[in-house]
Amino acid sequence: MTTQQMSYFLTTVKYLNMTEAAEKLNMTQSALSRSILAMENELGVTLLIRDKRKKLRLTAEGSTVYQHLTRIYSAYEKMNIEVEKIRKGIDGNLKIGFLDGQLLGSQVKEILDQFSAKYPNIELQFFRDTEHGLLKKLRQQQLDVAIMLELQAQNDPEIIYSELFWLPTYMIASKDHPFAGREDIAISELRNDTFIYTKDSAITELLISNCRKAGFEPHMIYVDDIQTQSLYLEMGRGIAGYNEYHTCFYSPNVSTFRVKEIPDARFVIAWSKTNYNPAIAMLNRLITNTQH
Repeated sequence: MTTQQMSYFLTTVKYLNMTEAAEKLNMTQSALSRSILAMENELGVTLLIRDKRKKLRLTAEGSTVYQHLTRIYSAYEKMNIEVEKIRKGIDGNLKIGFLDGQLLGSQVKEILDQFSAKYPNIELQFFRDTEHGLLKKLRQQQLDVAIMLELQAQNDPEIIYSELFWLPTYMIASKDHPFAGREDIAISELRNDTFIYTKDSAITELLISNCRKAGFEPHMIYVDDIQTQSLYLEMGRGIAGYNEYHTCFYSPNVSTFRVKEIPDARFVIAWSKTNYNPAIAMLNRLITNTQH
């Protein structure tokens, strides 16, 4: 039984007159009769009969079918309205992921505030995770978009991204580190330092590559999470590179310095190429308009 047949049947019951119902549906009376007959054949019952005065009336079975189809078709129409709202971006939700330890930042907050003002019925939901956690959730569409570093997203064939902003990268160390506050340190000067990073991170891989280009193998301590890394940095057990929107940057127990070979951080908004949530395109259009 199709939704079209349901509509035809409900309209016929409303008028209890084939001629009037057919006119309302903009179809011939014979076509409407065939549609009702097809429903009866499918259900194996008679739905409508004519009384002695040739007027249509529901059979007992037809009355039961009518009651159920009224609820079913109403729910179907409601579903169509809600789906269309989501398709047009009038309603829905957008799940946004952020890197552990990374502050929101004024640029991102301004964009999301503008988005909420323009699309007030789209609910924004916020989540935090590690680099690998964000990428996994994007691929599985547990997240719609994620704010992350380009070097974290660029090697995943399932991920698309567009640029948001750039931030300078600083080495974070204890306050009494000999290079505290200095500019343009050469990475080769850090050959005797210990680097504190999480495992299997794109940032870690970039650091190791730059150290090797400078002719030395960095001494690494790997930790499980950002919180543990912060403790190591504050206690002076090593150094790590981050941007000014990172929580480590604002600890009273650390200092910062720049390293010439460490590039600025390019932040992007990333999403899965198979995620068709229309709110993603709407957010990207707003970002593009904001940047221009």
